[in-house]
Amino acid sequence: MKKNIAFGLAVIAVLVVFPCGAQGTLPSDLLHLQELVGDADILVAAARRFDLQQQELLKWDSDLAADHADAGQRDLATIKAEGSKRRLALIEQSWLFTLQHYPNSARANNYYGEFLYDYRGRIPDAIQKWLLAIRMDGDLAGPQNNLGIHYFHNGDYDKGLKHLGTAVELEPHNPDFLYNLSQMYMIHFPYLQKKYGTSEKKLYSEAMRLSREAAKYAPRDFEILKDYALNFFAAEKFDVEVDWKDGAGAWRQARTVGRNDQDRFYCHLQEGRAWIRAEDWARALTALIEARAFEPDSIVVQKLISDTEAKLRQ
Repeated sequence: MKKNIAFGLAVIAVLVVFPCGAQGTLPSDLLHLQELVGDADILVAAARRFDLQQQELLKWDSDLAADHADAGQRDLATIKAEGSKRRLALIEQSWLFTLQHYPNSARANNYYGEFLYDYRGRIPDAIQKWLLAIRMDGDLAGPQNNLGIHYFHNGDYDKGLKHLGTAVELEPHNPDFLYNLSQMYMIHFPYLQKKYGTSEKKLYSEAMRLSREAAKYAPRDFEILKDYALNFFAAEKFDVEVDWKDGAGAWRQARTVGRNDQDRFYCHLQEGRAWIRAEDWARALTALIEARAFEPDSIVVQKLISDTEAKLRQ
């Protein structure tokens, strides 16, 4: 469980899952794990690679199933859904097999907990796996991060802050942990303000520091770079003045790793808005015209261009 768990929970809602044991002959997709049983670290790493690979394919299957359903192609949608069920079963079997051989592996227990939480909806079991992993290895940051997110989402902010803070202390350069803690500062600032008796401005400054660090250590992660750039706009909610030149620069950096034209359009548009706040009308117009090249019919962009051109004529 990293930056968000929404996809996993959505899968739970649409798929009927079935149990899969660790005993007996492994399916062909997992035979490579059998060869690695002699080394715990290598086996856990291989199971994790398989897990992440299957998660990416699950997202693809889910998108295709939705597309088929929208097109009225029920048979094709069912085939994709069945494929997703099989992937889930394979992921679970890979972790059950790994834990059968290495039940005291903190990392395997943590990763299996993530699977239980995100894809099976077995929240208490996942929490127990994470707590077990921490008892096995107090220096392992992953379960601390996972528990922190869980407790924050469920309103237990003290526990959430404790676990997320510990995760960042253990891995201060981990961009996902920095991102998560920054998000909690931004979202739950009323509680944190009361807890620490500090100002909204100081909380915003700390959240921005964490967000900036996350962007620094994840220079190719669009979501983290986009979040950092968006956090400049949050300054208005906290009544904090920021350097909008830096804000515009954050959007340019995010654009360099945009995944598609939609991302690039969004970054150009937001860069233009940042330059508008900086009252640099020429740079704003340039960014907005670049945004228009991606979506010529955008009413929002046309309005901003018109307003910016009026400012330049003054």
